[in-house]
This record gives sequence, C-alpha cells and structure tokens, in this order.
Amino acid sequence: MAQPLPFVDSPSTADPHLAAPGVAQEVVPTAVARPNGYGKSQKLKSRKTLEGLFATGKSFTQFPVKAWYQPLAAQVSGDKEDPSPTINNSAKPHQIGVGVSSRNFKKATDRNRIKRLLREAYRLQKNLLVAPQPMGVFLLYVGKELPTQAELMVAVAKTLEKISSHV
Repeated sequence: MAQPLPFVDSPSTADPHLAAPGVAQEVVPTAVARPNGYGKSQKLKSRKTLEGLFATGKSFTQFPVKAWYQPLAAQVSGDKEDPSPTINNSAKPHQIGVGVSSRNFKKATDRNRIKRLLREAYRLQKNLLVAPQPMGVFLLYVGKELPTQAELMVAVAKTLEKISSHV
C-alpha cells in the first residue's frame, strides 16, 4: 500500500489560495535558468537565419549526423541620441536546430524520438561548442536506423568538436 504524502506547512510551498487573509506569502520564482538547459533562446527557429544557414553556411557529415554551421549575425543597435551602432554579442547564446528526414522515417513518433535524442545529446554536451561568437548550427539525422542515445552522444560530441576546431 502506498504511503501518504507528508504534510508540508512552509510558506514557500503552501498554496496561496489556502492562506489566511492578511498573511503575506513568500514569493518563490518558478522559472530558474539552468546552466545545462535548452531554453527558447538556444533554439534556432528564425526562417531568415535558417535560410542563411543553408544558403551560405558550411556543412559536413559526421555519420549519422549532418551539420550546417555559421556564425550568427551580430545584433546591431543604435540609440536616437547616439546614432553610431554598437554590436552586442555577449548575451546571445549558440542556437541549435534539429531535424530528421520523413523519407527515412515514415512515422512521426520515430522522427520525434530522434529529434528529442539529438536535442538531449546537444544539451548534455553543449560545452564542447567553443566559439568566439555565437554560432547557428543545424543537426540533421541522416541514418536509416533508429539510433540509440549512446550513438547520438558520440556523433554529436564529434560534430561539436569539429565545429569548434573549424571556427
């Protein structure tokens, strides 16, 4: 038989709707940046960036992964008082996109699994991608068989190291 959950009566975990009126509740932030996360800012989703990456970016194949990469364009900003543009690359992270061909994998569940494994392999090894400026990278799985996590970890690690050595 399952054990009942222990009752927790601390202000940080208490339900705000159950609090007594007039009693202040401690506010706990819900979204905390994780150093190994793969957040929205790290996802390559801009159509313009993707088109530029495929048109002018460099590519190579580290079987079973094909990679396109290119430095991301610097964000140029100018103020009304100071019209001289300043380049800000410091806060922009590397952006990664993943894909799988529907020609090789007819079932969407297989394609989604492979994409999830590719994202996880990148998330765990993104420290291998060392570049002086933010990079846009697209990883395409080109194998014909369903991969294991270990196979993709090795392939993505080699891919990221190769990109770092070419930059």
